[in-house]
Amino acid sequence: MGPDKWEEYLLELGWAVANGALPAGKFLTGAACAGVPPDALRLQAPEGHAGPTLPAVDLLWLLWNEVAHLDSSGAITRERAEEAGERLAELAKELLREKLVSREDLLSTAEVEMLVRVGLLTDPQSFQRKIVQINTKRIYAISQASREGCRGPGQGDGRAERRRPVRGRGPGSPEPPPAPPRSARSTTCCGRSRRATPS
Repeated sequence: MGPDKWEEYLLELGWAVANGALPAGKFLTGAACAGVPPDALRLQAPEGHAGPTLPAVDLLWLLWNEVAHLDSSGAITRERAEEAGERLAELAKELLREKLVSREDLLSTAEVEMLVRVGLLTDPQSFQRKIVQINTKRIYAISQASREGCRGPGQGDGRAERRRPVRGRGPGSPEPPPAPPRSARSTTCCGRSRRATPS
């Protein structure tokens, strides 16, 4: 079997495990029989390798979410979804034992329920709270950055600047504007026109 067929074959093997047709311990044997090397299941394959076509951590995520979707849509019973979840957790443990999936990879991609079943989480509530805190902090940081990006250069931090009126002239202050020129013909005083007197 060529590398172009590996992804499809691994998904079929994963479904066989989830449905109970193949024990989790035989998943890697089935992959090896089809010519899929173990390195093709790693998230980072060695240099010069033809894979990875479907890393094991992504395979687990896809299968878990498909089972959850089938359960929520009513396509399978809740009991059957629970059994499939247990089998996928066994597959995840097997891949962890074989070092094809790391604990960090699972913690960053797998759903909380799967992490509990695999044994990587003992307190899902505090883990969920931590996720909410991290996401809130991230959203706040993005919001702040976008607000700062909307301001033009030299606009400071957005607070209104208070300017005091200039009283008198200090060093470095600009010259006052020139006085308007006097008309030699007439000036207006109290609404009446009068002749300018020569000085």
